[in-house]
Amino acid sequence: MSELKGQEHAINFTEVDLKNDVFITHLTLCVGKNHEEGLTFFNQIKESYPKHEGEPEMIIDFIDPDWNIIDDYPITKENAQHLAMRMGKRKLMHSTKM
Repeated sequence: MSELKGQEHAINFTEVDLKNDVFITHLTLCVGKNHEEGLTFFNQIKESYPKHEGEPEMIIDFIDPDWNIIDDYPITKENAQHLAMRMGKRKLMHSTKM
């Protein structure tokens, strides 16, 4: 895992693989220099993308500087890819299985 500096907050793009019973982190991005900035960004995601109510596909985790999950929000893989592209990432790729 990369390190967050100071009070930076981040989001994780985490895939839920029910077949293999694992979580796969595809991407972690800093979204704020402090809790308030990060929470504002996370809430914008929640306002911009519908909550996925079916079997979990992707979870957007809001992460504090100590890598604790503060909140999470389920979205579809398609919406996660769209969000990543809006944030300047071309493609979500597997990085870490947990």
